[in-house]
Amino acid sequence: MAENADAMVLRSFHLPQSKDDELRGLAFALHCSKADLLRFFIDQGMKNLAICHGSDWRSWTPEVLAVVAKEVQAGGASESVEQGLTRDYARI
Repeated sequence: MAENADAMVLRSFHLPQSKDDELRGLAFALHCSKADLLRFFIDQGMKNLAICHGSDWRSWTPEVLAVVAKEVQAGGASESVEQGLTRDYARI
């Protein structure tokens, strides 16, 4: 691997089918991959958090961490994880 090449970490995560369909459609319209979109959205989300709360999350106060955690849960993240785990358990 080249010295300054980006390393890739492979992970899987669960999305509601409707969100996956939206990503697939947008990727098709933009002539890019879903992976490119996900990297873009993650990057933009991290930048937005840095603008709102500071670039180093380790320095956020417990109150700020609680606010961000509440925003994540309100966005349906925990529900998607729960649905994904249910599907995984059903396959086992």
